[in-house]
Order: sequence, then C-alpha cells, then structure tokens
Amino acid sequence: MKQTITYSAGIIFSLVLLFLIPQIAKAEIVPLTKGTTPEIAYFPNRPNHISDNANNALMTTDSTQISQESATDITLQNFTLQYNPTLSKFNYLLNPTNFYQDNLLNIGMITKTETSAGYKAATKKALKTNIKISNMTFNANNVGTSIINIAKAKNISIQKTQLLNSGLQSGISLTYSDNVTLANNRLKNLGRIGIVMYYGNSGITISNNQVIDWMQRYGSYHYDAVKKSGETLDSMQDAAIDSYGPANQYITVKNNLINLSAGANKVNPNNPLIAKKWRLKTVPNYTRYTALRASGAQYALYQGNTINIDSPDTFAFFTTNMRKSNTLTRPKAIVLTGNSFTSRNIDYPIRIFAGISDTALLTILFAVPI
Repeated sequence: MKQTITYSAGIIFSLVLLFLIPQIAKAEIVPLTKGTTPEIAYFPNRPNHISDNANNALMTTDSTQISQESATDITLQNFTLQYNPTLSKFNYLLNPTNFYQDNLLNIGMITKTETSAGYKAATKKALKTNIKISNMTFNANNVGTSIINIAKAKNISIQKTQLLNSGLQSGISLTYSDNVTLANNRLKNLGRIGIVMYYGNSGITISNNQVIDWMQRYGSYHYDAVKKSGETLDSMQDAAIDSYGPANQYITVKNNLINLSAGANKVNPNNPLIAKKWRLKTVPNYTRYTALRASGAQYALYQGNTINIDSPDTFAFFTTNMRKSNTLTRPKAIVLTGNSFTSRNIDYPIRIFAGISDTALLTILFAVPI
C-alpha cells in the first residue's frame, strides 16, 4: 500500500514531524485533516512555515538523530515546504553562527558510528525505499544545512521540483543510497554544492536538471576554519554536480544545465566577504567554481551537459581524483562526451589525478564547440 501525501484545495494538513514511523512500519494512507501546529503548517498553493523553536528537520523519516526506522512507499507531491522566512540567516560578517543546523527534508540519516567509520561502504543498509517526490517547491530561505538529505535509501525519485536557497550546504545530498533518479529539477542559490553524491552510492541518474548559483555561502566559513586550524590556505572548488566519494559507482550525469545568474565577470560572493572580514588588501579567489567533479567515482557517464560560468573565479569544467578513507576508490571507466562549456576564465578544463589508466577501463572524451 502506498502512502501518498498531496493536497486538494482548502485542506490543511499538519504534523509536528511528518514521518514518526515505528520500526519496520509499512506505509498506509494518511488522511488529510484540518489544523496547524507552531512547528509545521501546510497550505495549498502557499508556503509552509516552521517556528524558531524547532530542533529537528522540518520533515523527516526518522524520529531522532540516532534512530534507524524503516520506511517504504512514500510520495510527496504538489505543495510547497519552507523554513519560516523570519528565522535568522547565515551572515558571515554579522551572524556567523546559525542556530538551526539541520536539513529541510531528511530521508534517512547516518549515525555517529557510521560517520566515524571512515566512509566504509560495507556499513550501508537501505532503510528508506520507494520514495517519490514530484512537483514540489522546497525553499530553505538560506537557513540550515542542505535542502534534501538522502541516506541509506533505495529507489528514490525526485522530479519536476524546485530546490531553492539552501543554508551552508547542498541542494540534494546522497549517502549510502542506490537507484536514485533526479530529473527535471531546478536548483538555485545553494550554499555549497548543487547535487552531491557523498559516499557509498550506486545507480545514480542525474538528468535534465538546472543548477544555478552554487558555492554562494560555504566558502567563507571554510576559509575561517582552515585559517584558524593553522593549515595552509589553498582554495575550495566544490562542483555544481559533485561526486565526493569514495565508493560511488554507476553514475549518469546527462543533459543538465549549469550556470551563474550574476552579471558578466562577477567574482564569487564569498571572496569579497573574506577580504572584508580579514582586512585583506586584495580580494582572494579562494572560493571557486567547478562544474562537474567525479572524485571517488567509477563507471560514470557525463554527457550532453551545457555549462556557462562567467566568473574570474572559475576553477575547472571537470575534475576527478581518488578518495581514500578506509575505502580506496580510484577514478575508473569514466566517459566524458558531448558537453558544452563556456567560461571567461578557467584554470583547468579537465583535471585528472590517480585514475586507472587501462584504456579498456578508462575513457575520457571531451567535446566543446568553438
């Protein structure tokens, strides 16, 4: 039986947490009832809000940050979900710490034990299955971390959905997940990455999406963390569509549009903030744009993507490297073909490290119009 959450005109449905699902619960029809709570309110054709006293994700499949419930056959469609616009925003100069440190929507979680295991793909076990999201609008209003976090999940589909204004992290984040389809979505104004395959993912299809304005907030905070740690300052170049790795396999990234909405030749917004806070004489190009990154990825196709990055802070069109943290993954069997890339300034059109060079396993093809 499928659990469908949708809207008909004039009906308001609200829960403190949408998915307080017991262990190994089978999905059932959830009736729509009238009413609201201070934490969550749903409205047809109107934004949803969360109050400033909440301490968990606005919507979640888990009841606590360490729970491991199973959930299956869930559909979200045809309504808008957002953080309350009055919640305090990330402001690098005035309010460097945001009190609300969670994602707008959680589909599964990684426990502290799994996080400290060092990206061991063997620890993954799908607990969230058959989840569909379509015709939605998610607006984080520059609050929290990522917009949608997916972890330990299988058979996930997000289509025809808008994901807007993440906090310090990404539009969509994937970890330990299999058979995920992300298609025909629009992601705009992301604090860090547009779509990130973090580690231990397989069977990911990312097609016909538009990613606009990534790396808008996180870079300046990263600069502070590196500087205060005493490590050497270099730069950070997370991508619009990114495999962080290790252990990401069988990936298709096809026919996506990636671009900036800023005017011609604009620097990344983090860099002048860094210069102002640290009283630098010149604006650094610390936070930089990469279109596609395939680190810790194997058996991946990047085809037919159209990229336009008009900024002096452009790092690369495509980069790949190995990832090692208990699990070692070297780039292997990667096809890059038929993509279009335009940039005013760029350091590396293609940057490859530590790949397996057997031509039967690794093919790099690059086509760009003149």
